[in-house]
Amino acid sequence: MAQGLVAALRLGYISFAAGIYTNNPICIKNNCINPIFPGLEDLHRLANTTKWYCTSMEDTALAIGFCKGAVNYHIAVPEPQVPDESSVQALVRKQDRAANTAYFAHLNGLGKDPWEHPDPENSDDCIRSIWKMVCYTYFPRAEPGCARGSLMEYIRPCQSSCANYINACSVECCDESVQCVFTHQKKLTKTTVLATSGYEPHDGPSSFCTGSAHRSGGFGLALLLAVLSSLSGETFGFRLRSRPSVVSFAVLGVFLSVALQGCDSAVVHSIGNWRQEEDHLVKFQFVPPGASSKEAVLNSCSLPGLSPTLQCSGHGGCHTWEKTADANPTQFCRCDAEWADPECRTRRKSQVVAYLLATFLGVVGADRFYLGLVLSGWLKLLALGSLTVFWITEVLITGSAPVNLNKDLRSWGGLMKVLTFLALGSWYFIDVIRTGSAPVETNSFRTAADLPREAVKDTVGLLDAYGLRKDLLIQTMSVHVLQGQGKQMTEGVVSIAMAFSTCLIVGGREQMTVQHGVHILSVPRSERSRSRSFPDVGATTEAKVLLQMKIKVLQRSQQDYLGATSSDITRHFRNADPDLHPFERAREYQRALKAIKMEKIFAKPFVKALEGHTDSVKCMAIARKGAAPLLSGSCNGELRLWNMQHLICGSAVTKAHEGFVRGVTMSPDGRLAFSCGDDKAAKMWRIQAKACEISEEPEAVYHMAYIPGAIDHHWQKKMFVTVGDTVDVWDYSRSTPVSSFEWGCERVITSRFNPAESALLASTAVDRSVGLYDLRGNAPIRKVILKLRSNGICWNPMRPMSFTVANEDCSLYTFDMRKLSAATGRHWDHVMAVLDVDYAPNGQEFVSASYDNTVRLWDVNSQRSKEVYHGKRMQRVLCCHYTPDGRFVLSGSEDTNIRVWKAKADQKLGVASARESRAEAYREVLKKKFSKMPEIARIKRHKHVPKMIKSIGNKRRIMKEARQRKDANRRKHSKPGTMEHEPMKKRLIVKELE
Repeated sequence: MAQGLVAALRLGYISFAAGIYTNNPICIKNNCINPIFPGLEDLHRLANTTKWYCTSMEDTALAIGFCKGAVNYHIAVPEPQVPDESSVQALVRKQDRAANTAYFAHLNGLGKDPWEHPDPENSDDCIRSIWKMVCYTYFPRAEPGCARGSLMEYIRPCQSSCANYINACSVECCDESVQCVFTHQKKLTKTTVLATSGYEPHDGPSSFCTGSAHRSGGFGLALLLAVLSSLSGETFGFRLRSRPSVVSFAVLGVFLSVALQGCDSAVVHSIGNWRQEEDHLVKFQFVPPGASSKEAVLNSCSLPGLSPTLQCSGHGGCHTWEKTADANPTQFCRCDAEWADPECRTRRKSQVVAYLLATFLGVVGADRFYLGLVLSGWLKLLALGSLTVFWITEVLITGSAPVNLNKDLRSWGGLMKVLTFLALGSWYFIDVIRTGSAPVETNSFRTAADLPREAVKDTVGLLDAYGLRKDLLIQTMSVHVLQGQGKQMTEGVVSIAMAFSTCLIVGGREQMTVQHGVHILSVPRSERSRSRSFPDVGATTEAKVLLQMKIKVLQRSQQDYLGATSSDITRHFRNADPDLHPFERAREYQRALKAIKMEKIFAKPFVKALEGHTDSVKCMAIARKGAAPLLSGSCNGELRLWNMQHLICGSAVTKAHEGFVRGVTMSPDGRLAFSCGDDKAAKMWRIQAKACEISEEPEAVYHMAYIPGAIDHHWQKKMFVTVGDTVDVWDYSRSTPVSSFEWGCERVITSRFNPAESALLASTAVDRSVGLYDLRGNAPIRKVILKLRSNGICWNPMRPMSFTVANEDCSLYTFDMRKLSAATGRHWDHVMAVLDVDYAPNGQEFVSASYDNTVRLWDVNSQRSKEVYHGKRMQRVLCCHYTPDGRFVLSGSEDTNIRVWKAKADQKLGVASARESRAEAYREVLKKKFSKMPEIARIKRHKHVPKMIKSIGNKRRIMKEARQRKDANRRKHSKPGTMEHEPMKKRLIVKELE
């Protein structure tokens, strides 16, 4: 048995790997439609033919309507196609309508009416999983750290969201084609093949995919537990006395026979079962008159100017899905009671016919066959047909000869007859009540609610049943049973039960609970003649039916008021009318003031110190793409590779260079690392990112005639640059430089490649110059000489023409390479020389390292720093770097430590809930709105710095004010026009060379 099971499993695996599927002969298909996943048809178009751009929650939170509860992350928006989509809000509303349309179409494909589920967030698990999948499909996650407006690739939904949909909706196609991660090829022509793929093979939440759901263990985990329990002879805590091969393997065999596919290796197919089904998107599409099938749409209500007679096939009307502030809200077809599907072209099956068939031909399963439930119809035919034969047999037996009732009921055979009759007969009565009380499920859409309320006879009289659409007729029955014989009392109880079932059938159409008050009164015989309410009718039973009143019920759901969790706050609903809130701006100012104070209170930027180096950390580098490790070099010639996920040292090379390690860099993919040192050599090292290991011996060594001062890698090509006496550009495969630049300076300090212009290079030198070089012409372009030398330089990754230099005059200067005659910005908060600078991936902020033992963060357009990081043990900071996602800042100092800081001091580490993300975005908007208010600006500007920095800063401020007074006095007492004011942006420029 075990060998056969292993062979079957191997066969199933090989068949699936080869693109061949096997059928399960004892399986029942459920929700097996084409396409099987919501939004799957657009996945290929969104991933391969659409350009996507990064945005932030501050720009998109207010524009999202349908997917508001599912999208709690920074999203990407597609490239505008028409002029009306020029704004980010318009693009978000377009994607929101597309997600709403996909949700509407998929529910119709499953045979569900979307108008019954207008609030998917608070619906059942199946509806919620469909809603999340369409939102994750049309609102991809933005790449971590990408800037607003930057181009990115489409990030597909996670496989865990797809698996949750399969489990929640019980999707079963009876073969192995229902897979979340797949690659499918469809032959369009003889020479054209369309290749499509599924979802990302990652579980959410993850930066590699879009989604936030975790995949459950499912049936595979239960099957594994069953196998382990069968081998141990213990199941769910109970130890079996017999051998496990008798009971446990028997139960396990049943599970395997139901779950495994392809018991017969000959029954195979190359196209999945769900792909063989009719495409419901093609079935439900609408082709405008005079147009071709290429212009078909899924929603006729989305076509402006279309005649109302053509919308919804004339069997319904266009209605707004949800009330939003959008000037063009989403509208869909709301069909009449007898019609269904997105265009109202499918006629529903009649509830009247189903009710009559269940009543008169229910014993042969006619109602089930009419509803399209073929399997249950055959089961009902066999079960109730046997019951009918059994009933006729019993009638003939009891009518042919006397029956000993006591003996028959006391025997096991008689008791089993009664139980069998009750068990099978209840199926008939349940189907009658079910089909008569409300529209029932079919193999597609529910039946039409066309069963009229008709007069139904009660046991005593006629019970008038009035059918109203909105009002519920409360029928209170008061049955008075006069004191008499026991038989009469029994008849009264039976009449009450039959009347209750009749009212249940009639009143159940409204799907509301109907309460019936039944009062049984005992009146002495002597008082019957004196009672006007109970006339003397002998020993008969009187039943009165009283129609009392009509009521309207206010229905409230606790989900509208309770929070997402038991510990969450209670929701409050308020009217946003500005006329009702005259003090709204005052309240927002108080909230902004509280938000800026909370930002200072919860500012804890320090994360961890990476210890391991035994000398000053001279340089460090990290790959620009992917979760690559950090490479650092120290002044004793040591290289260390750090795992940034766990913040530990993965491996080290103790003698990578003789003397200082002057510079390190990494290739864009993070597989190769380069270093240079005092041994006049640049070395290439092999990196294993997953294992966080660096090769013990270099892959290649590039010798030079000078001691290199820095090294940098090209953003795309297999090239790197070293600087020293000259600026040399190297290729991987050559032992000599491919280009060499020299422009009348003794030594070059550092050099960086431009991220966009692949042939552009910038450098700083000891002659106080900043130079630009062109690799295409193999010649220098321009050169500007400053008053003091610059120690570091970095290009803005989002503004390719802009770069920032770290200068010896305690300031940083931002230049535009097209106009070097003046700096575009000056940043002046350091009190000693600035040694290094690096930009964030979004290009909106940068970090600087200084000789004054501090690390400062700057906005690209701000003159003053927004954050300053320092520590008691931190010495002079020699290098700094941003992580690829832009969330953290790294600094290396002379105290042999690498410190990890938050890029946002009050940022919460870990996963934030949707409510927390929305609250944070709201606080950021408030702080930006009231940033010019004096109190808020003062709190935001205040920073705690060491006493030494405070003292030097005060002295520098006094000296600056003295110079300004002196210049003002000279201009005041000089001849007009002889002394012009020279701005600081031009004052540092000595001359410009070309």
